[in-house]
Order: sequence, then structure tokens, then C-alpha cells
Amino acid sequence: QVLKATEVPYLVHPAAVALILQRSGFAEEHVLAAAILHDVVEDTSCTRAQLADMFPGSVLELVDALTERKHDGHGHKRPWFERKAEQIRRISAAPVEARAIWLADKRHNLETIAFDVADGVNVWPRFNAGRADILANYRAGVEAARHGDPRLETLASE
Repeated sequence: QVLKATEVPYLVHPAAVALILQRSGFAEEHVLAAAILHDVVEDTSCTRAQLADMFPGSVLELVDALTERKHDGHGHKRPWFERKAEQIRRISAAPVEARAIWLADKRHNLETIAFDVADGVNVWPRFNAGRADILANYRAGVEAARHGDPRLETLASE
């Protein structure tokens, strides 16, 4: 599997998120495992139940806090703005470790966007919203996630 609209192997992103966390002082095994798994339920055929058979509750709690609910109770895709607003509310109340993973994820996403833009790639068609909305969502999420731990402030500043 590759990352959306790229030829980059899927594993590159979660591995980068885990490395950012480790270097930011979040080196606990369950946090790094959750970092590797943070998008698995959203982006692969793996279910939460399958993860529950393989990983402890401490990992699942973090993955659950980070997993976006993309579909409503009828299986219809939820609107982007609704999903993102819910995600920001959830991340604001999430455990410190989940917020750290979220910030490391956003940092890596933004670094990837910046590299692609510098290479002349038009990245914005990859998304389900326009550039201004994407960046506003990132800013709001960073503000929602940065509280409660100096390491979070550092990640948010980055």
C-alpha cells in the first residue's frame, strides 16, 4: 500500500511519526506502537477488533482517540468539515500521549506537503477541502492539542 496520491510506501509515514515522538521525549512502547498504528483503522482493511486481538488496551485507547469517524451510522461518508470539527473536539480532550501522536502526525504531514510543494507538486487536489480550509484545520488542531505538557508545546511549535 502507498500513501494517498503518491508512490511512497505506507509505512514511511507512521514510522516517521514514531521517530518524531521518540525524539520529542515520548518513547514509551505503547505510545510508539500507537503511533505506528494511528491510521490503520482509517486507511486499511484492519478493524479495531483485529487490533484488540493483537495489542494491549493502552495502545487501543490511543488509537481510538486518533481514529476519525469517517462514516455515519448508515455507512454514508460524513462531510469533511463535520469530521474535522469533531476530531478537534476529541483531540482537545484526549490523553497527552494521543495529543502528542496527533501533533507528530500533523508535523510530518506538513513537512511532506512542504517538500512536495518545493518540488513543484500541486498537493491540494489530494485533499477533500481547499488549501485555506486544510491549513485552518491544522492550526485549530495544533491549538487544541498543545496544552498540558511542555513536550506538547515543543511539538506544536514545530
